[in-house]
Amino acid sequence: MALLVNEEMWFVDGAPLSTWAYSVESIGGRQGIPEMAGDNYQVPYRAGEVWRSKMPAARTLSLGMWIRSTDVNGLTSKTATGRRAQFNENFRFLKNIFYNRDRLLTVTKNVRFFNGVQAFTTQAECISTLEPQMTGPNFGKMVVDLKMVDPYWTTGSITTSMLPTLTGVTINNPGDDSTHRMTIQMTLISGGGGTTTIKNMSFNPPLALNVTTPAVGAPWTIDVENFFLSRAGDLTTNWQNSISRAGPSAFWFEFKKGDNLITVDSRFGQGSFNNLQTAFTFYPLYI
Repeated sequence: MALLVNEEMWFVDGAPLSTWAYSVESIGGRQGIPEMAGDNYQVPYRAGEVWRSKMPAARTLSLGMWIRSTDVNGLTSKTATGRRAQFNENFRFLKNIFYNRDRLLTVTKNVRFFNGVQAFTTQAECISTLEPQMTGPNFGKMVVDLKMVDPYWTTGSITTSMLPTLTGVTINNPGDDSTHRMTIQMTLISGGGGTTTIKNMSFNPPLALNVTTPAVGAPWTIDVENFFLSRAGDLTTNWQNSISRAGPSAFWFEFKKGDNLITVDSRFGQGSFNNLQTAFTFYPLYI
């Protein structure tokens, strides 16, 4: 049985790391911000360096853990051989949790705020050897180093839908950073033809995404992070020639942290608006 399952604790692939058999006692790399990848550059006859925008680099999360000879419910064998066997079972269980060479581990941490406990998830790989420092035959401590190849934490997706509007709809990104991890689904109910322009007016100048208006019954799905535009019924063809962008971002589209004023301009005929539904599904990113 895990301890304090609703409080600040850690999970790897859904398995709790706070039990009577083993637990996390110290954390390194949890609270700080990630280092930035990339450098400024020098220019002859110019003092200092020329600054350039950067992205956060991979970082390492270090979990200091202890392991002992009780089971996860706190029961201890009355015999020396039983206690030794339990320690070995516990250690083997932890090794099997952290050792995986085929995929990244799903790491979750619970963090308490004024409004309650919130779960944050990331992807990581174990880069340490899990060698315990023993203080007796059945108690040891070790440091588990987890490399977050993706330096962000997430809490799940948020979906917001809107119809064409030049006034704009405010979409709030509650994360700690801007996010381009989103899909945009454009579904035409009636109307058709022309180009639909989606703008984030919170950028200066505005960030604009120009997309050929989809046909009725053939919605577009824009995978912003992977620069992929697909059509219903054909998810393998990238229709990227039907999309263009403009504005101060390296990505097709992006939400700043905080409020974003979004407009959708989709018209046909004599300037009438298409009956077009645009749904944004995005992942707030936390540091």
